[in-house]
Amino acid sequence: MEYGKFGGQYVPQNLKERLDEIEREFEKLRNDEEFKSEYLYYLKQFVGRPTPLYYAENLSKFAGGAKIFLKREDLNHTGAHKINNAIGQTLLAKRMGKTHIIAETGAGQHGVATATVCSLFGIKCTIFMGKEDIKRQRVNVEKMKLLGAKIQEVTRGEGTLKEAVDEAFDYLVENDEVFYLIGSAVRTRSVS
Repeated sequence: MEYGKFGGQYVPQNLKERLDEIEREFEKLRNDEEFKSEYLYYLKQFVGRPTPLYYAENLSKFAGGAKIFLKREDLNHTGAHKINNAIGQTLLAKRMGKTHIIAETGAGQHGVATATVCSLFGIKCTIFMGKEDIKRQRVNVEKMKLLGAKIQEVTRGEGTLKEAVDEAFDYLVENDEVFYLIGSAVRTRSVS
C-alpha cells in the first residue's frame, strides 16, 4: 500500500508493476515540451479547443441576476470532455511503444472517445463493456464498432461497469503490449 499527495493505491503486485511503468513514463514526459506541444496540437486541431463560453441569459435571470456562463464541452469532437483524457493517454501509450489500447465503459462516452483516438492514430482498440450496458447503450456501441473498436462483452456478475473494469485489469496484467486507457475512478476486486 502506498499513499501520496492524492490518496493511495492498494493493488496486487502484478498490477502495481504495470501502474508503476505508466507512472515512470508519465513523469518523464510531464514536462517534455515536445510531448506537450503534440498534445495541445491535437486538442486544438482535432478536439476543437478552446470551446466557447455561452452566456446563459435565461438561467442568469432565473438565478437572480448573476451572470452565468456555460463552458460548451458538448462541442468537443465526440461531444464530451472524455476526448481530452483519451488523447493524452494515447500519446503516452505511443511513447511507451504500446500497440493495443483497452478501455472500459458503462455509458459509452469513454469508449467512443477511446475508439475515436485509436482510429486517429491507427492503434488496435478493445473496449470492455458489461452485457447490460451494451444493451442500454446500443448507439454508442455501434459508434465504437464503426470506429474500428472490438467490443469485449463482459458477462460475469451483473454485467456492468464494475465487472468491465475487472476484466480489463485482468487482460492488462496478462498482455505486455496493452495500455489500459482508464476512464473511471473505481474500486475493483483483486486481480489474479
